Amino acid sequence: MFAAPVSAAETIKFLWPWSKVNQANYDIVQSVIKDIESNSKGTLKVNAYNRTVVPPFKQLQPVSAGAFDMHYTSTGYHSGATAMGQLGDTMKKDPKLRRSSGLFAMLDKHYQKAQNLKLLGWAGTPGYHILLKKPIGPSGDLKGLKIRGNPAYKPLIDALGGTMITLPAPQIYTSMQKNLIDGASWVQHSMMQRKFYEIAKYMARPIFGTSTQVLLFNLTRWNKLSAADKKTLEQAGMNFEKNADDIVSADAKVNLKGMLDKGVKTTKYGPKYHDRIQQIYNEGVWKQIAKKHGKEADDMITIIKSSGVALQ
Repeated sequence: MFAAPVSAAETIKFLWPWSKVNQANYDIVQSVIKDIESNSKGTLKVNAYNRTVVPPFKQLQPVSAGAFDMHYTSTGYHSGATAMGQLGDTMKKDPKLRRSSGLFAMLDKHYQKAQNLKLLGWAGTPGYHILLKKPIGPSGDLKGLKIRGNPAYKPLIDALGGTMITLPAPQIYTSMQKNLIDGASWVQHSMMQRKFYEIAKYMARPIFGTSTQVLLFNLTRWNKLSAADKKTLEQAGMNFEKNADDIVSADAKVNLKGMLDKGVKTTKYGPKYHDRIQQIYNEGVWKQIAKKHGKEADDMITIIKSSGVALQ
């Protein structure tokens, strides 16, 4: 007798927007791949593609269209198409709370309807800060300063009187070195690898927000998968939410210590802003997203405010 033929593995084309320089993000990608391939027992194989294939801010569309199957990214990288996922920036990191509140299901529905994407994971990781060439001045804000950012940071930069300049990550170092920008909004990890301590001598405090990352899957491809493969991917999405926070938190701790050890100092916002940074950030993000998405955003914002999910 002949053994029954083994079915070929489904190959998943996995797109992500950074490179190995962002060590924490690279480690997250590797953890997702390992999770899926090991737990699928050979029915799923993952091939990863990064920014060298598609520019970071243009990656959502080819995943929506089916050129790629799975996508790991920051929600701020596709806010031009949809900003709804960025509401996570104003929320506590707790993935169980995000799901039990109904917010995860609402965001999943949005991505499916608006972008032909299935939401597998919605991870909260350590928040943001602004790196500066010089300390915050007597005004206590960013007035007159050009700050690199993306839409995730714009509401706060605007509120503090700064001017946001959109730049991809690889251009931050040289732009600050040449005085084309005065500072850069950034996450708490992946600073040492980029040698930001050489050009940014100050880190503004307090830190604000939650850095939100999502794991998405093309809905058309999703609907063709077996029930077992869907279960594997859904579990990978839940594992991603925990692993992303663990990996980024560990990397952020090392990076923050490394920056201080290199002589980088902290500088504080003035009294008018210092104790309100999170509030200013939340309100700016909510206003921005409500303007873009209307009632759909209003419904999620209401839950965020009323269910104990919002960052204070």
